[in-house]
Amino acid sequence: MTRADDDTEREWAEFRFAVISPLVCGEYSKEEKELIRKGVLAKAHLAPDGSSWQISERTLRSWVRAYKCFGLRGLYSKRRSTRNCFKAISAEVLEAAVELRRELIVLTHGITLP
Repeated sequence: MTRADDDTEREWAEFRFAVISPLVCGEYSKEEKELIRKGVLAKAHLAPDGSSWQISERTLRSWVRAYKCFGLRGLYSKRRSTRNCFKAISAEVLEAAVELRRELIVLTHGITLP
């Protein structure tokens, strides 16, 4: 990952923290936490990319849980180790599908593809 990617990831983690900070910073009664939670869910949040986010209950719970378990590091985006790996369909089957598609294009349109 490049330095710019690291900075972007940090910005997103800080954005997530800014959203959940009213819930995780400070001691509140159950009623106060419920009011804060409703306020966070009702508000549109400005993301680092400039878009406006409406946070769902499930996302909010997930971010709070990640922060409580791992701190700010838990709010970083998680990349799947299998990213860009297709496990459900083998490489041979994908290659056969591409070849069949090329044949279909040749038969229907008379166009030869590289």
